[in-house]
Amino acid sequence: MSKNCQGCGALLQNKDINKIGYVVDLEHEICRRCFRLKHYGDVTVIHKDEVIFKDLLQELKQVNGSLVLLIDLLNYDTRILDMMETHFKDRQIVLVITKSDLLPSTLSREKIKRMVNISLTDRKIDHVAVAVTSLKSKPSIENLKRMLSRVRGDLIFIGMVNAGKSSLINAITDSNSLTVSSFPHTTLKINQVEYEGRTLYDTPGFKFQGYLEKLSLKAANQYAVLKPIKAKTFQVSDPQTYIIAPFIILTLTPSEPLSVTFYVSETCPFHRCGKRALDYIQKHHPEMTALNSEIRYNKINETTDVVFSGIGWMSIKGKAESIIIQTDLKSEITLRKALL
Repeated sequence: MSKNCQGCGALLQNKDINKIGYVVDLEHEICRRCFRLKHYGDVTVIHKDEVIFKDLLQELKQVNGSLVLLIDLLNYDTRILDMMETHFKDRQIVLVITKSDLLPSTLSREKIKRMVNISLTDRKIDHVAVAVTSLKSKPSIENLKRMLSRVRGDLIFIGMVNAGKSSLINAITDSNSLTVSSFPHTTLKINQVEYEGRTLYDTPGFKFQGYLEKLSLKAANQYAVLKPIKAKTFQVSDPQTYIIAPFIILTLTPSEPLSVTFYVSETCPFHRCGKRALDYIQKHHPEMTALNSEIRYNKINETTDVVFSGIGWMSIKGKAESIIIQTDLKSEITLRKALL
């Protein structure tokens, strides 16, 4: 009789050590990959191409239950809301904001809820509630459990890669059964956990193209926000250039004095340059001189976020004549009404 790994959901097998689900003995409960992640933190066993997006989407459509959509505001890609409208508009959805302890301390839970509800305006998504959680806050987990107890049926936890689905299920069930790590792509298959008479489904994260997909997992970790974020705010009256190496060169020309705030990891390779930006790039990041694709936004007249998929965002308060961005992945830069 076949069975699945209790950690990542992969079908257990003992034929090929290089394929997912490998175990020496089929009596084991977790695969070799999960064992090495749990006990040794060995991220070399994670591979980015193990989950196929369209296959995951089809599998989710076959599972009955209400959706618990996890949103990490530090990596809030609104394309997942587009996907909810397209594929799950008839499903009941609970929105859960995760990792709230990493957000700026000036943000209250009520303000976070208000921001998320504003972003859902005019969207055809049947969301029944918004919860703000942190794994470091037991009261927030207890509040979520009470909220979910009022939702009928099984619960399917979905979200972007590394949104914290497995960690949240472990917290709700007060167990350590699911494999977790700070790296994306840990969960491979839809996994089931029985809890208080119903099934909680842990699922692999959705991923779009994203800047970090171009890096090794080790290199990508420097862009991850692991500590409470410290926003970088600058007052701008003349054209300024900002660099997020090796992906983005952004030049901002203000119409009037304005402020700009970056919400990125403290370890993210971020630099502010003035008129000698090209000299700095040629000296420190010569590979970025090959970024030939350009995005131009003209006449920014309201508080606006410029989102860098998988990295963070920049918020502009004031009027800007133009924003010019050089990048290889134009689809990974988006504008939205400011969240904060």
